[in-house]
Amino acid sequence: MTYHESILLQKLKAISLKDTGGSNEELALFLTKTENITGIHSIRVSGYAVITAMEMGLPEELIASLHVSALLHDIGKLLIPHHVLYKTGCLSEEETALIQEHPLHGSSMLKKIERYRQYCDIVLYHHEFFNGQGYPQGLSGSDIPLLSRIIAVADAYEAMTSDRPYRKGFSHREAVNRLRISRHIQWDPGITDSFLQAIKGFSSGSGIKNGIINEL
Repeated sequence: MTYHESILLQKLKAISLKDTGGSNEELALFLTKTENITGIHSIRVSGYAVITAMEMGLPEELIASLHVSALLHDIGKLLIPHHVLYKTGCLSEEETALIQEHPLHGSSMLKKIERYRQYCDIVLYHHEFFNGQGYPQGLSGSDIPLLSRIIAVADAYEAMTSDRPYRKGFSHREAVNRLRISRHIQWDPGITDSFLQAIKGFSSGSGIKNGIINEL
């Protein structure tokens, strides 16, 4: 374990002991302070995932687990150097491989934290594709955990519609079109449909903070 990973693990353990009552405010604050882009992305993904789960009619306890696991889904990216994570040019094969290790690193870290251990598989598989062409294990269809499949859709939409140092974000319409085109390929089609239905009321004039939809 590297020094940076050890420090990150210690901080997450401390947060897991303080962040009780289901608010997860300490975790959300830590994410944004540690790595602003990844932190804000994770908060928004959590919000999109939650409203999707609500649209699907999932039970409250499952939605609560989804909220936390979505906040943690990219925790492994905090171990990736900024010059790789936000590189403006083309990534080398080695850099691509490094970034694709973030679900493994995140899952491994969560296994060491009692409160977050239950989320390690959800985090591990959030980049699997519905057709089996994702990573790290090439799972497909219902073999991918349900909450991972929900996070995958929310993650893709948030990433597509957000500006990054290396590209301008897509419009809402373009992101929706891309999601529709890749139903059955990258994302679970039923979950994709639920997500698109859920965000109809939030495509303009609203925001997400700490995983909760708020009017701006």
